[in-house]
Amino acid sequence: MKKNLYIVFAAAFIGGCATWIPAKSKDLGDGKYLITAAGNTFASIDKMKEKVIKKAEKQCSGNGFDYEKKPTAESHKNPDYVNGGYQYHTEVSTVIVCKKQ
Repeated sequence: MKKNLYIVFAAAFIGGCATWIPAKSKDLGDGKYLITAAGNTFASIDKMKEKVIKKAEKQCSGNGFDYEKKPTAESHKNPDYVNGGYQYHTEVSTVIVCKKQ
């Protein structure tokens, strides 16, 4: 029983390290949107791509969309002013065009 408890706590601790920023969209006009999602270095790029696609489907009200730019991942390095080091995060972005009804 005690061993199982340690496994549960270890899984929760490791899984809790991934930080996600919800996917967001920016209207570029003419039914075109920039969709982005971000997370820290522990966040899965595949999961962020799933979030971007889900946001795109919601943005187009289920009518479908075409990619103007396929989902791509980019890593960014930002200064950490607390300890003088750097923090890394990854951002997945795509540009979509909603299909008309």
